[in-house]
Amino acid sequence: ISACLVGSEMCIRDRIYTSGTTGNPKGIKITTNNIFALSINNGFYDVKEGDIFTQASSLAFDACFFEIWLPLLNNGSIAFIPDPVFDVLSWKEVLNKYNITASWFTSSLFNVFIDLDPYLFSKISNVFVGGEALSRGHVLKALSVNPNTNFFNGYGPTENTTSVSYTHLRAHETGRN
Repeated sequence: ISACLVGSEMCIRDRIYTSGTTGNPKGIKITTNNIFALSINNGFYDVKEGDIFTQASSLAFDACFFEIWLPLLNNGSIAFIPDPVFDVLSWKEVLNKYNITASWFTSSLFNVFIDLDPYLFSKISNVFVGGEALSRGHVLKALSVNPNTNFFNGYGPTENTTSVSYTHLRAHETGRN
């Protein structure tokens, strides 16, 4: 266990299965080094003491590493989204109770929530969206009705824990679909 605490490359923290773009399932080893690289001095989000992240992803989905380890390794907290996590009312309950700093959404769930209640994101400081291509229309709507929320598009294969890059989304930079 002590080797895991110092980030030994050989210490496997988890195994995630993905088909990626190939359609062929494969197991991905997530090491403590992967988790530390994602969570500490990562270059895309400076977690501050007291930040509160939502946790809604299945533990079998790579986004859970973002939701769990970024706050816990940086003196933040986690607010758990109750089941069903795809229900906008479950999210509203948590967002009305806590001052949420960061949430991660798949593109599909983000699109559904923008369609159901585009103002939902106004209670979240930083929204990270990824896992598949974004819908330009949904992003533009989110940006227009939530001017005080920062939106980021995350991209990266499961092999890199969650994402390898994040882009801060701005209305004047959205380009084409």
